[in-house]
Amino acid sequence: KALEVLQNGRNRVQSMAILHKNLYAGEDLTMVSIQSYFEGLVESILNSYQKSDKDIQIHIQAKDMVMEVESVIPIGLIVNELVTNSLKHAFPKDITQKPEIRIEMTQGEEAYTLRVKDNGKGIDDEIIQKGKDESFGQRLIRSLTQKLKARIEIQNEKGTQVVVTIPKKA
Repeated sequence: KALEVLQNGRNRVQSMAILHKNLYAGEDLTMVSIQSYFEGLVESILNSYQKSDKDIQIHIQAKDMVMEVESVIPIGLIVNELVTNSLKHAFPKDITQKPEIRIEMTQGEEAYTLRVKDNGKGIDDEIIQKGKDESFGQRLIRSLTQKLKARIEIQNEKGTQVVVTIPKKA
């Protein structure tokens, strides 16, 4: 349990380090390519769990999307928590299909939509309901979505899908 807590903390810090690496690699120090940031973030998470793309199939779709760094920090932490939860809980050892996680970020006129979906066993309805037994990761996601003034939906069908709708700043 202590090792897991340390690993989760390390992944959170690593998500910000990857963001900084992406910033310095680009020409504009205020904007971040979402596709390359998510790719680096997921690679880091997989490495920390000693998984590879042979173990789990990852699809990231956020091509041509760039966002301001202030918005990307909480979004990256949300993605980190959701992917980590999928790796830890969604795929039992006796799973018959290849584990798969999809991360998609799209941009509408008034909002961004982040969608993280896995094809795992799904999430218990009790966990979806907010309660006093909420994990640190769940509290962090809730806090970050509030900071972004975002709306979060959790769907439990053929795996778990979390949709975060983030309003664009006025």
